Amino acid sequence: MTTPAEQAAPLGAFEAVPERPRSRFNPLRTVRRYPLGVIGGSFVLVLAIVAVFAPLIAPYNPRAADFGVLERSSSAHLLGTDRTGRDVFSRVVWGARTSLAVGLIAATFGTITATTMGLIAGYFQRWPDYLIQRGGEVLAMIPT
Repeated sequence: MTTPAEQAAPLGAFEAVPERPRSRFNPLRTVRRYPLGVIGGSFVLVLAIVAVFAPLIAPYNPRAADFGVLERSSSAHLLGTDRTGRDVFSRVVWGARTSLAVGLIAATFGTITATTMGLIAGYFQRWPDYLIQRGGEVLAMIPT
């Protein structure tokens, strides 16, 4: 017995058209779907490049002081100088290294700690699992 749809349509009308296989990574689709993520990732990438190439980018030693000199922005000092005469642009560029290092260390420490706690909770189960879960909930309550 045939259905009304099969009777009305000629044979082969409902055959599936093979789709073109999608590539796994399409940058344009990623930009359209996650524009803020792309902007944030680009910012981190620029920060990393500045941190790696700080000795080449910074025109002055960030710790060298010329006491008593407080200059505004000029061609010699892009962001001016502070009260002790240190070039602000050089300090910002070299500070990117410190910021990136602190972020990477904190993320690594958090990952190692969370993985260890998860392994302990999964292996021992029962009361260690319960304590670790409650500890995680307590930490989640603390505002950041």
